[in-house]
Order: sequence, then structure tokens, then C-alpha cells
Amino acid sequence: MADSGFTSFLAGAFTTVLGATLVMIWDFYKIHKDTIDRETKILKAVRDEVITNQFNAEINLKRLTRDIDARTRENKDREIIEPIIPFRDEMWTLAKLNFSQDFLNYGFLDIAKISSDIDDINEISRSRENYRLMKASFTGWNERVIKYDEILLTQILLLSLKLSDLRQKLEQNIIRIKADEAGAYYA
Repeated sequence: MADSGFTSFLAGAFTTVLGATLVMIWDFYKIHKDTIDRETKILKAVRDEVITNQFNAEINLKRLTRDIDARTRENKDREIIEPIIPFRDEMWTLAKLNFSQDFLNYGFLDIAKISSDIDDINEISRSRENYRLMKASFTGWNERVIKYDEILLTQILLLSLKLSDLRQKLEQNIIRIKADEAGAYYA
């Protein structure tokens, strides 16, 4: 009788330890999967914003080029200036939500620099628009607008190159994360 009580005790202890171990393994797996899902979603959101900004950069470059050409060749007193589409800059906030050591490899610092550049370009665009609205009667107005356009053209070209590099880096990291996740399932 004492033997069967001790055996029952050992079986119960073993079952409890096994159950606790399985729960810990499941929790580890779930935390890992949730982390991968969160990182992937944030990278995709940042990538989508980069794509939107690339599209806006193309449009803005065309508008600025047309405006500079029109002001220097056709009609120096041209009052119609096409507005610059503001760039979206929420990607820095998204990246900060998921700051981890691994996220540094995903382009975290590039996102911070690009976000700062976007803020600068958006501010120059606002300044250009304010100047256009408020100071059209001033002497040298046309030359000033051309100067704004040239500055913006240069800044947007540089931003466009940075966005292309960041997009490529994000795409590679999204693929790498998916591959790592698939490898974890089959390991």
C-alpha cells in the first residue's frame, strides 16, 4: 500500500513537472511568435510609408522641375505654383514603438535620419507656400521662389535615394524575419 502511494506521488509529481515544462515551452513559443508578428507588422507599416513617400517624391520632383523650367524660360511672373505634397513622417513613431536591439539592424537609425529630413523638407515646403501667398508683390519674388524650388529639388532627390535604400533594407528584413519564423516552425 505504501508503495502504491509513493508511486502515485511520483506519477503526480512527474505529471506536474511535465505540464509546467510544456506550459513554459508554449509561453516561450507564443512570446517569440508575437514578437515576430509585431516586428513584421511594424516593418511593413514603415515600408508602406516609405513607398508612399517615394510616390510623393516622384510627383514633387516633376512639379518642381516644371515650375523651375516655366519660371526661367516661359513666364517669369507666373503666379501659379503647384503645391508640394507633404511627406508622411509617422515612420519614426512606428519604429520607436518597437525599439529592440534587433530593430537596430532593420534600419532604425536610417528611419530616424530620414524622418528628420522629411521634417526639414516639409518645413521648407510650408515656407515656400507662405512666401508665395504673402510676398508675391515683392521685388525679386520670382528669383526667391526659384531658389526655394532648387533647394527642395535637391533635398527631395537626396531623400528619394535614401528612401530607396531604406525600402530595400526593409524588404530584405521582412523576408529574413519570415524565413526565420518558418525555420523556427520546422526546427
